[in-house]
Amino acid sequence: MIIDCQSHVFDPRWLAYLESRTSDPRASRTSQGWEFVLGPLRLKLQPDATDPIAKLRAMDVAGVEIALISSNLPGPHTYGADGVHMAAQMHDWLAETVAEHPDRFVFVCTPPMHDIEAALAEIDRCVATHDARAVQLYSHINGVRPDASEFEPFWAAMASAGLPVILHPHIPVFERDLAGRQMSVGLGMRFEDTIILTHLIMSGLLDRHPDLQIVCPHLGGTLPFFAGQIDHQAMVLKRGADHITQAPSEYLNQVFYDCAAPWSPALSLCLDVIGATRLVFASDHPWIQPRLIAEMIDAMNISASDRTLVLSGNAKQLFRIP
Repeated sequence: MIIDCQSHVFDPRWLAYLESRTSDPRASRTSQGWEFVLGPLRLKLQPDATDPIAKLRAMDVAGVEIALISSNLPGPHTYGADGVHMAAQMHDWLAETVAEHPDRFVFVCTPPMHDIEAALAEIDRCVATHDARAVQLYSHINGVRPDASEFEPFWAAMASAGLPVILHPHIPVFERDLAGRQMSVGLGMRFEDTIILTHLIMSGLLDRHPDLQIVCPHLGGTLPFFAGQIDHQAMVLKRGADHITQAPSEYLNQVFYDCAAPWSPALSLCLDVIGATRLVFASDHPWIQPRLIAEMIDAMNISASDRTLVLSGNAKQLFRIP
């Protein structure tokens, strides 16, 4: 059994809303399909990204039985005054897709984090109405990192509810350094993964809320590679360690990591640093085909028990999947 812990749905009605906007974020139709417009960044959408049946076909090819599905960039915090309403609307559209395939899809909520009170209310609604099993949180909310004090009510609520938080990179705050070379996703967002998790660790969040269940995507960005350097800066040079009680790398084992990074040396490093008990299968479909991730894991020289943990065992426990 394989459970895909990061998969995205692009509802045509949401794209139509983005097309109607006169300011960023917007979407436009091209001869090749849809394109997102987010400042200097242009993201072309895969042709079958709006089709849940195409997603199911891709899952079947890879042997994926269940996928956790969520909306994707741009996050509701980017819509200004429309953000709270659009988050609810997107969730209701997503729930329709889950209801059509309840044995294959699991609902993930993406709250409007620019309004914490509204975000918490929307999370409660999604849990009660749509059986949300997790919350997707972007790496910054209009430039503000989620370790800022204004987000503490969110973290306290998630810890109390035992609701997993799945991190997701947003458009890099340093986007203009990357856009001209088309590196925003392949490079920039991997550093967003790294930066957000480092922020959460160094803020002392995992000391304040040790029971938080957090999933960092894409094998933790570059953090498994840089962890030793961050430890040295914090513990030897005493830089930024005011809010933590142990070396930054020690907190890595309090977090889960998804495998949506199709390069086996990176997966090997993450397995060495963190271990199979903290890894979950993910594809980031439609941006990456789940078959590529399944084949990568299948080729890894790991035990059968570790393989089962990564493919489904950890996800079953984390997201309460029978």
